[in-house]
Amino acid sequence: MRTAIQGLARRAATPWGVTILFAAAWLAVAVPSLPSSPLIGPDMSVIIGNLRADHSAAAVWSWFSGHWAQGEEYYRPIPSVLHWADYMIWGAAPYGWRLTNALLLAATFPALTWLCARGFERPWAGPVTAMALLRFHPAEEMPIWPAWRTDLVCGLFLLLTTGAALEYIRDGAWKRLLLALGMLLLALMSKEVAIVWPAVAAIAVLLMGRNRHGLILLGSSFALTGAFWLLRVHLLGHPLLGQLPPQVNFPMETQLAFFYRTLVDPLYINFTVIYPSIAGEPGWWISALLWQAALEDTAFVAANVILAVGAPRLLAVLWAWRVITYLPAVPFVRLYPFYYYIPALGSALIYGLAAVCLVQMLLPRLMKSRQDGSQSDNATEDH
Repeated sequence: MRTAIQGLARRAATPWGVTILFAAAWLAVAVPSLPSSPLIGPDMSVIIGNLRADHSAAAVWSWFSGHWAQGEEYYRPIPSVLHWADYMIWGAAPYGWRLTNALLLAATFPALTWLCARGFERPWAGPVTAMALLRFHPAEEMPIWPAWRTDLVCGLFLLLTTGAALEYIRDGAWKRLLLALGMLLLALMSKEVAIVWPAVAAIAVLLMGRNRHGLILLGSSFALTGAFWLLRVHLLGHPLLGQLPPQVNFPMETQLAFFYRTLVDPLYINFTVIYPSIAGEPGWWISALLWQAALEDTAFVAANVILAVGAPRLLAVLWAWRVITYLPAVPFVRLYPFYYYIPALGSALIYGLAAVCLVQMLLPRLMKSRQDGSQSDNATEDH
């Protein structure tokens, strides 16, 4: 019995163990607090109405050969199947749909650890990244809005795609290439934003793996996304989202300003809103809001500086993820925050990898200092 307990303790003290424990703890807190209020928000009435009208096996197949349950503007069969499964299990009960989103978000935590372990070879960054992800507004609200699961599922598959791709670039195992392409296909079938992933891969290959494996990865991923795009045009008859983009009429300068604001979050909000609103108030320097904003800004700057010093190529890849995955959402991101959930995965990875990089930079110096101190003590005793 004691041996079994010790074995469990050793497993729990690993990156995977910490990640699983954190996911379980988060679910234990989040699931009971999920609201049972009616399903509102983007397109839920359309989704429920279409499923209520037809939830047969023929309807499920139709989502793979045409538009999905949410409307004729999209080809997203994977979220459609998840919507169908929720409807078959829960009907229109709001709590069950939100529970599915919570489980999908919890599944993202081990996916982050898998990426950090296999792709970046820094497994302890995984649980730290999972904890950091919940700081971001889109992630913490994901369980509440079932219609947002398109980004949730697409982001999950893109994490697995990236981990397998980076491992293939490094080791050249064909199974990893096939896994990367399979996960990329599932991401493409979840949301159109995955079409830009080969551009992220190109940056990673340029900075981290300019070899034959990198060229094979790029060629195959561009071929897959191109073939998927042609399939989508064939099935739906239009290249992107039909008549939807022209309906989103934000001025370009507004879109670019919001783009910049999101990329430098939290600095932008804190320096343009939080600090000016506090300045001049009595006791402003002891305000909890001030110190929270200062801590956020310090953490953001410190994380980027640490990676810039310790792993500059890795930082460039993460910023490429944040920028490139944001670009398809530029016309829409002011509508709902879930449009920058996938870029937020890159932001969370910056914090997680920076924490591990800092430990890797400081630990050898601390160990050396301790050894020097021990040797000095031994020399004193000899005298």
